[in-house]
Amino acid sequence: MREKLREWQGRYVFFVGRIMEWEPRGEKLWVCLRPVRVFLHEAHLTGTEMFEEGLKLDHLWVLWDLDKKIELQLERLREIQLHGVPYKYTRLDGSVDYAIEPIKFKDVSEAHELYDQAVKNKNMEVAKMCSELIINLWEKLGCPVGTMQQSTNEVIAYHKQQLRHIAKVEKIMDTRRFRRLANQEAKRVKKKKVKASGGFG
Repeated sequence: MREKLREWQGRYVFFVGRIMEWEPRGEKLWVCLRPVRVFLHEAHLTGTEMFEEGLKLDHLWVLWDLDKKIELQLERLREIQLHGVPYKYTRLDGSVDYAIEPIKFKDVSEAHELYDQAVKNKNMEVAKMCSELIINLWEKLGCPVGTMQQSTNEVIAYHKQQLRHIAKVEKIMDTRRFRRLANQEAKRVKKKKVKASGGFG
C-alpha cells in the first residue's frame, strides 16, 4: 500500500491520522500518525468520491518544516486533517520510505460561503470577487476548491460561467447607463439652444 505514495510523489493529497509521537530534528519536526488515511486530490472527483478511494496505512511520518509556521497542536492521540505532498526519504539504515510534507493552503470554504451569501443578497460585485478568488486559488496557487458534492473542475467551470454572465449583465448596465447619460446630455444641449434663441418664438 505504501507504494501508492511513491506513485503520488509531488501530487496534492489530503490525509487524516492521530498523533502518536514526534521528534524534532534541527529545524524539522517529524510527527508519526497512526492509523492514517490518505486521499489523492483528483480535479474531476468530488470530495465524496475521493474519500471512497482513500489509502489506508498503519502509520505515516509527516515532516514539519517549522519555518513555514503551519500551526500544529502536539497532543498524543489528537486527530489531525491536513493537506500535503508525498516525497521519498532515506532512513538512517539506508532503506527508503515515503513521508508527507504538509502544505499551508487557504480555507476555501469561506470563499464558497461568501459567494452563496452574495448571490442570496444579489450583490453582484461581491459575487464577482468571490468567483475570481476561487478560480485564482486553483489556477494560480494549485489549491483544490472542490466540495463534497462538486469536483474542482465542476466548481471552476461554474464560476467561469458566472463571470461570463456577470460580464454580460455589466455590459447591459453600462449600455443603459450610457443611453441615460446621452439622453440627459441631449436634453441639456436642447435646453441651452432654446435659451440662447430666446424661447420657442
